[in-house]
Amino acid sequence: MFIKNEKLYSNTGQLLKTISCPKSASIDNLQSKNNTSLNCNLCEREVLDTEQFSENELETILRKNPDTCLKINLLNPMFNQYEDNKI
Repeated sequence: MFIKNEKLYSNTGQLLKTISCPKSASIDNLQSKNNTSLNCNLCEREVLDTEQFSENELETILRKNPDTCLKINLLNPMFNQYEDNKI
């Protein structure tokens, strides 16, 4: 996976999700719900912690529901640096 211009792509270059939050939530607005997700105090939606999922699991989730809210750690090696030859 890689992120470019606030969009999350699969390794094959397919768009999985546009990364945006209409409430501009930050980590301070998230409360732990369980091992894999958090609750957003601003909109009360579930936010998945990407640290708790494999790349394949996350891709499957986003293919089913691209509107899924995510907490993304950019230091996670799952989110490869963008390379110009990918798209």
